Amino acid sequence: MRIKLFENFDSDDIDLNKVEQDFNDILVELKDDPKFEIELETAATDSNDYLITSGSDEVVSNNVIWVKIGKLGYRNTFLVEDIKDYLDMMVDYMDIYYDYEMEFNYLAANTGTWRFHDNYELHLRQMVTKIWIEFSHIKNKSSDEN
Repeated sequence: MRIKLFENFDSDDIDLNKVEQDFNDILVELKDDPKFEIELETAATDSNDYLITSGSDEVVSNNVIWVKIGKLGYRNTFLVEDIKDYLDMMVDYMDIYYDYEMEFNYLAANTGTWRFHDNYELHLRQMVTKIWIEFSHIKNKSSDEN
């Protein structure tokens, strides 16, 4: 009989697949709306912010989730407040389980210029063609807070 030691076990490991599935569950109604296009990607990066491929022995220093939401069709613009409930649910989910940094980006309608912010609440009346939210430096909440 052999005993496997978990030498590299790290309780701070994030299950990005679970987070991605939970985000998919949160966004299911928006994904079913044919007027919207949703892209959801997750990645782990090393200390140099290079993507870590599966099976790599690199140490993860940054877990990242990107959510891109755009509107399809002739009238491809929308107000940020149109999807506020979905944004709130994603942020609430992250607040419950993780410590993280968030960047909210939007492609302003009729300008073609991306704007970068850390709070979508201040831009609810902004007419956009796409938004891109990045949750980065994701870590499990410390057990002291729970």
